[in-house]
Amino acid sequence: MFTLAFQGFKQESLSKKWAQVPAGKKFLGYISVLFLSFFMPVAWAQSESSEPNHLHSSVQETERQLLAGFYALKNLQIEQSIEQFSELSETAPSYKLAKMLKADLLSIQAGQSLSKQRFRAHYLKTIAALKNEARVRWQFSENSAVYIPPLENFLLKSADQPYVVFVDIAHRRLHLYRQVEKHWVKLEDFYISIGAQGTGKLKEGDRRTPLGVYLISDVIETSRLPDFYGSGALPINYPNLWDRTQNRTGSGIWLHGVPSDTYARNPDASRGCVVLTNDAMTTLMETYSLPLSTPVILWDSQKRGEPRIQVVANDSVLSSLKSKITDESAEVDWKTVSIYKYPNEKSLYLVTLKTKQTNVLEHQYWRYHQSPNSVNHYQWRLEAQAQEPIEIRYEFK
Repeated sequence: MFTLAFQGFKQESLSKKWAQVPAGKKFLGYISVLFLSFFMPVAWAQSESSEPNHLHSSVQETERQLLAGFYALKNLQIEQSIEQFSELSETAPSYKLAKMLKADLLSIQAGQSLSKQRFRAHYLKTIAALKNEARVRWQFSENSAVYIPPLENFLLKSADQPYVVFVDIAHRRLHLYRQVEKHWVKLEDFYISIGAQGTGKLKEGDRRTPLGVYLISDVIETSRLPDFYGSGALPINYPNLWDRTQNRTGSGIWLHGVPSDTYARNPDASRGCVVLTNDAMTTLMETYSLPLSTPVILWDSQKRGEPRIQVVANDSVLSSLKSKITDESAEVDWKTVSIYKYPNEKSLYLVTLKTKQTNVLEHQYWRYHQSPNSVNHYQWRLEAQAQEPIEIRYEFK
């Protein structure tokens, strides 16, 4: 269905002169148009760079092959590009994007005319979705050498949890970190899909992905799931206490995989969940066995109204908040406290504390106002507080 999909992306201004172009140049012209149709917004805005070095996991190897094909296509190395997409089609047979690119390049190489308008129109949504994925992956690739996820801006203090998941929605990437001797080491970096209507979930059925700090509350193996959810699911505790105080509704927000006939979803295709490839989900669930209460930080730097990350020393905020928390309760064991700056909210912090009950955490939401007389003085107000179970079993309806 994808073999002749891209003739429609050729610019109208070229069509009248096309018949007069020599065959060799015409071939390169098709390739250039094919590349530009995917990457015009980003490809030439970046400096030239060599093919990136990726981790050697199966997930990263698939992405490495895809990007290698893109780099070859950018440099008009057609045989190399076809070879990469062909290998990728074999190793990931359900990857529609790789199959589409391979088919188009082969048809151009064979000198076949591309499809007519009615054929393209029939698959317009599918083609647009695949182009969207290609752009997102390429754009991140071009910036990945200098990009550092700002985890430290949101995780001020951690207790003894071994992992944290940081989801950078603007880049459509999920980063997994492990705590090693009080430092966070990045282990994985996965492409994701989010809600079809973007972020900032407000109500049931709005097809938006929530923003905030959540905890993994259940582990659902693939044997308990319909095929739609792929190789497993990790539900998070949306709506959390803060969501409920803001009258946000909905449920069933998960990290989950994709159907068995799909390799990856369009970057904006879910009903609000964070969707990964099945290989990526298997890595999270089996390789790392992410435990209950693992924090999942969902941040969207492009969300309208997003406050700028404040240039306030974390140590100053932490010291002030520690005094406030320990003044409120002398029984607090500071070693068991985790503190997060809440994404996409102004001056809001989530504090989690262990309780005397083994499977229960206390959640506190604090907001501060800086004193006009001192940048290091904060007036704290406890906005919401509750004790909630770590495990929340998802009940299928």
